[in-house]
Amino acid sequence: MALGQGFTFGEALGKNAANADKYLDRLCEESAKLRDHPPIQPLEGRARDAAPFMADLIDYEKPLDQPPGRLHLPDELAQRLGPAGPQGNAADWGVRITSADLAALDFSWLTTLGQFDHWTVLSAGRLRDFPANDFFSTPIPNYISLTQWAKLRFAQARRRGDHAAASAEVRHLAGLLRTQDLLISEMIAVALYRTDDAARRFAAAAGADVSGWPPVDLEALDRFRQVAFASMYFTYPGIKPETLRKAVGCMITSCTSLIEGAGANRAFGSYASDNLQLVQDLAAKRGCEPAMLTRAAATNEVPAAKALEILGDDLETQIPKRFPH
Repeated sequence: MALGQGFTFGEALGKNAANADKYLDRLCEESAKLRDHPPIQPLEGRARDAAPFMADLIDYEKPLDQPPGRLHLPDELAQRLGPAGPQGNAADWGVRITSADLAALDFSWLTTLGQFDHWTVLSAGRLRDFPANDFFSTPIPNYISLTQWAKLRFAQARRRGDHAAASAEVRHLAGLLRTQDLLISEMIAVALYRTDDAARRFAAAAGADVSGWPPVDLEALDRFRQVAFASMYFTYPGIKPETLRKAVGCMITSCTSLIEGAGANRAFGSYASDNLQLVQDLAAKRGCEPAMLTRAAATNEVPAAKALEILGDDLETQIPKRFPH
């Protein structure tokens, strides 16, 4: 059975590699559009790390969830914010969140974050000494709470009238998350921008002055999300080295994709040609977050049954469905 499962997973990796060859030019075309008109503004420099500042503030996933971080929101308040992420319209936030709720919260941490230009995950906090043998199951910060705080900040801005300042703080947080070189933090950055867009549309409908609040390009933001997901699969085992090199040269999320790819090659490399060394070399040349790269490359090999459970039948469809037209 194990041999059969290994063969099945190897076939899926082979189909993913064929898709990478087929869609390589499309990846480069879509990435070029996003590079010319980025929907999320990147941060420049890596001089001041937010990790020591955020280490005691942020919540973490189990088994590192106790004690809660200082940004932990009461369950009742979190539930009134609606679904996790940007879902729901901005009008609902005003109905559910009261001035008393906001008065009990300290938003100064968002202002303080403005002095930082990147945020590493492993340099400070509970994850620094966590065992590094399973990249795919390693607990991460509870990023969902950050989307909840963004909603609360925009609810506060409705009362204070400082919409542009709130947007700048939330977008800077999104930029910091992107420097972590993880796909999940890229997606939370997208969620923060969607929250920003919903808040802006409601503020404009309510007659607020939004002239200093740049709109979000939702079409480009969705393209960014799709391309970021697709890019990861161009770094998987089985991809031709020449395809991998060209793809990485095109990508707008090259470090994120290479770190995710390092974990995939270490975990799944025995079922197809292993690109781990090439992925590590490319990541080092680009200055990708070294501690996270090391952790990804230290993960255990994954048995075929678990690999199929993780990726299932979806692997061979991941690249095509991100480029539907």
